[in-house]
Amino acid sequence: MLPQRHLLLASVVGLGGWLATRDYRALPLSIAAGTLPDLDHGADYAWYAFFQEHRLLLPLHGYEWAIPLWFFGRRRWGWRLATVITVSYLIHLLADQYENQTRPPGYFFFYRMSKRFLLSEISLNPVDGANGRLEDMEKLKSLVRRLGLNW
Repeated sequence: MLPQRHLLLASVVGLGGWLATRDYRALPLSIAAGTLPDLDHGADYAWYAFFQEHRLLLPLHGYEWAIPLWFFGRRRWGWRLATVITVSYLIHLLADQYENQTRPPGYFFFYRMSKRFLLSEISLNPVDGANGRLEDMEKLKSLVRRLGLNW
């Protein structure tokens, strides 16, 4: 899913969290939890650059990470904000899973690990999945060029 869509979803969750808690931190924490997991795409792009094959490594994308995230958030900011953060993170995963058409357990990190992160084992449509990843890499290259950086 494109970053701006994750930003929109996370903002909606954060605004809802702010309305429910009246805590101004709900919005920025929700945005962080709902967008920052995509930083892990760098691992997938690096794998492709080195080995010329697609893998779904995505180390920050895993339903099983929601539980420790909630406990960390509860300890740091209290249970209400922990809930907002966790909901934003889970919506990120659900949106990605829907858009990327993976098998039902495809966004469990340990499931992907058991399948050696192979796109052909995780995706319902591996050809479209691989093509989508190539398109994403081209968009990233274009962004880097627009920023004046060489790639």
